[in-house]
Amino acid sequence: MSVFFKQVNAYFWSLWYLKPSQIWWRLVRAFKGLAWNIILPTRGRPVRFEDLPKAEAREDFPDLASCLGYETIELEQSAFSFLNDQRIVPRDRIAARMELSRAPLLWQYHFHYHDYLVPLLKNVRRQDPEQVLEFIAWWREAFPLDEKGSRKAAWHPYVISKRIDAWIHVYVLLRKAGVTPIDRRMRTMLGELVLHGRELRANLERGTLANHLFQNIKALVLLGLFLHGKESRAWLATAETLLSREVRAQVLEDGCHIEMSPMYHVAFLNDILDILETATSLRVSLDPEVEHTAAKMTTFLERILHPDNEIPFFNDSTKPFFIDTGCVLGRGRGMLKKVLPTITNEGEPGYMVHRSSDLFLVYDAGQGAPDYQPGHLHADALSFEMSWKGKRWISDTGVYHYMECPERSYSRSTAAHSTVEVDGENQSEVWKSFRVGRRARIVSRSSRRIGNAEVFQAVHDGYNRLEKNLLHARSLVILPRRFVIVVDWIHGNGDHEITSRFHFHPGVELIEDDGGFIVRMEDMHHRMYCPGTSSRPIVEVTPYFPEFGKKVDRKTLVCKERVSLPVRRFVLFLFEGEAPGIDLDPDGKFLHISATDDQLDIVLDSIAKP
Repeated sequence: MSVFFKQVNAYFWSLWYLKPSQIWWRLVRAFKGLAWNIILPTRGRPVRFEDLPKAEAREDFPDLASCLGYETIELEQSAFSFLNDQRIVPRDRIAARMELSRAPLLWQYHFHYHDYLVPLLKNVRRQDPEQVLEFIAWWREAFPLDEKGSRKAAWHPYVISKRIDAWIHVYVLLRKAGVTPIDRRMRTMLGELVLHGRELRANLERGTLANHLFQNIKALVLLGLFLHGKESRAWLATAETLLSREVRAQVLEDGCHIEMSPMYHVAFLNDILDILETATSLRVSLDPEVEHTAAKMTTFLERILHPDNEIPFFNDSTKPFFIDTGCVLGRGRGMLKKVLPTITNEGEPGYMVHRSSDLFLVYDAGQGAPDYQPGHLHADALSFEMSWKGKRWISDTGVYHYMECPERSYSRSTAAHSTVEVDGENQSEVWKSFRVGRRARIVSRSSRRIGNAEVFQAVHDGYNRLEKNLLHARSLVILPRRFVIVVDWIHGNGDHEITSRFHFHPGVELIEDDGGFIVRMEDMHHRMYCPGTSSRPIVEVTPYFPEFGKKVDRKTLVCKERVSLPVRRFVLFLFEGEAPGIDLDPDGKFLHISATDDQLDIVLDSIAKP
């Protein structure tokens, strides 16, 4: 297929999955943007103080618990670091815009969020109310709503939402620091918040949905509770209706956020906890489903954390630099300890988790992302992460950046995950920075216990577009303290190139030994065997992105071979004792696993129905 037709095909399928309402609202937003560019003056100005709407804040609004963090922020030197990228933003407003235009869009977003002002004000040693007020006043002058060149990042609805949230926090902290509400700069903030609310209410992200729309909702809820007046009550009424709908739509049965990104799950949970804490403090009743959802999400977060108390890096996830995972979990436990539910590996959809005294394994057997918003989806179906004795051994790639670049393309590809690639193609057609054409579906999954072993199984159909009935089924057999067996069935016909990859955490070394590999980190080691392959596994050095903007090397074991389908392969991670017996039946359909000392006898078959 030519490059042109591949692009047309990708566009078609990306649009095919959208909801009709999304297409409508995206068209509306596009026309609004065009209209703004036509009617805005060439040079505008900030709204003068005399022209600002009059607004009054509730003096009993709570000082919310904050789990926000920041990198290097020096307001006095105008030095800002986001995504491990430090820049000096000039004080001249034209020069400031020029400097920001050279930064990646996500960096610009973070600059305009202003959420970094919250931990600065909460830090007693760095607290400087005057400096914060001067910065906000300067920002108003440099990035006015009614001037061309200042709208793209600064006044995006998602950014407005984050800034509303931040300014409310900042106002409360400034009052605690002794700044009087009659201070002209404080009254300016309140008037600007009204303008923010009007702009946001007119531009809710109904075309994007998912976490973006929820951020809009949170901002209107907090603003509606923070400001007195008829207009703010109307915003609150709108937000409460959407809140009830979205907590049901955006959180799955097992408590996972619908976009299945652990990083966004943490941020989403923190947003819900902010809403609940505010409502509780002000004695405002919310839909009971909000608290129930927060409880499910807290339990899910606790369940998927590695022993190092940090998230797995599935989909768009890496170590959150702007929010503390442990803080969010502790906050959820503290607020919701009476209502935390129990969640198991049964049911649909989500991640399967094994946790024992020395082994943690999380298996990506969920659908990946909603069809209407797959922007944070990676082609990573049936990948897994594994920790042993408190250390990460198998780890996903993480995220380097959201801008279109080789690192972004790699991190979303099947090759960047510990799963099987067929004919060098991605399971899901990820393209650009956030686009997805045809995507892999989980067509079957199960979790069961056999004796002391736990068996996870799932099947995806992502390669059906290459050949009918080409399915990948993967089973994980986990016997605590002893071993993990990864069994892959590739169903289909004809000759294909299949590549299995296992990405190890930085610091892990692979040493060939006795037909397999010694897997070593510091003073710990276990063994890994890849029998039955027609070509010798090789060790490659591949990139790992532990944080935004940070890249380190790690070792990846690659098993690549040309085979006639169907085919079955397995890999053994042996932690202790003798290797189990692993035998293939004469027809190649069943796998017999036996470990006499552990009284384990399993007959394993693929659950795929090609």
